[in-house]
Amino acid sequence: NTGSAATGEFSIDVVGAGSSTTYTSTVILHLFAQVGGAPTLISPANGANNISVVPTFSWGSVSQADTYSLQISLNPSFTDLVYSVTGLTGTSHTPATTLAEATTHHWRVRAANACGNGSFSSGFNFTTADLPPILLVDDDDDNPDVRTSWTGALNSLGLAYDIWETGAADLEPSLAALSNYETVLWFSGARFGFAGSGPAGPSPATEAALADWLDGGGCFFISSQDYHADKGTTAFMIGHLGVSGVADEDGDYTSVTGQNALAGLGPYNLSFPYDDSTDRLTAGNGGLAAVLGDNAHLAGVSKETVDYRTMYWAFGLETLPAGGRTAALEKILAWCAGDVPEPGDFFIYLPIIKRDP
Repeated sequence: NTGSAATGEFSIDVVGAGSSTTYTSTVILHLFAQVGGAPTLISPANGANNISVVPTFSWGSVSQADTYSLQISLNPSFTDLVYSVTGLTGTSHTPATTLAEATTHHWRVRAANACGNGSFSSGFNFTTADLPPILLVDDDDDNPDVRTSWTGALNSLGLAYDIWETGAADLEPSLAALSNYETVLWFSGARFGFAGSGPAGPSPATEAALADWLDGGGCFFISSQDYHADKGTTAFMIGHLGVSGVADEDGDYTSVTGQNALAGLGPYNLSFPYDDSTDRLTAGNGGLAAVLGDNAHLAGVSKETVDYRTMYWAFGLETLPAGGRTAALEKILAWCAGDVPEPGDFFIYLPIIKRDP
């Protein structure tokens, strides 16, 4: 008797009655009269430029639509798909992948229900931004402000970068924001979690975002003497930074020298624009010594995997002399930009055999 029922969603109770007990089960009935029409695309607007490489797509709702499908292609005929998803129940979606920067993309959406798939919308196109590969996260709370130590070094190297100011409210970059960059540099200066100031280093939520971003390929460098004092030994430190232990305020080094990835760097004498609260690190889980103090205390750890590269300094880059800051960042960024083997890559080593004449 549903022939004259209106389209929509209905709740139906199925009741079973026994001699002494009655059981009720509720089911939902969806009625559709036809497939949905073509959605109206909203954002990114057609022909838009400088769009994030992780954009949020939105479109108008369609009558009788149950789900939506989104396609993103490098050509208007949609024969070269770079992203495709079905079963979306809302009218917006953020892809779980990073689009190519400085590239024109085409996108379209269609509705679906139990009657079948509707027609695709007309395609919109947009061009992603040509972004600098570096994000500089200023987490020092301006107490004191040490940003110029970093920007001065980056400027002297002629590098493009964006700045993210966390402020006392700990406003930190999301995964979508991180996905716009190849390298993230993070510093906290003398920041410590006292009244009126947020704690040093990324929050647990941001550590999770950094982990996801790194697993997709990236390079992360954090220079912070109070990251561990505020956050303790986190899973991110152990897993992604290669640090198995930290002795708070037990650094006691007055100069530092590069090791392994930073071999040939220094030694540099440290000069603190704030109180010295440097830590002593212990490497583990794939971490290697990156910076060694003059007292043989480990001051920096690096880690390199098939997916990412990370480095953690338990002292501030700003404590190095100006020339040392520039040389250190140049070496770190060159290491970040190095070719990282992809999973499945293999190498063949051929021995050289010398024969006596």
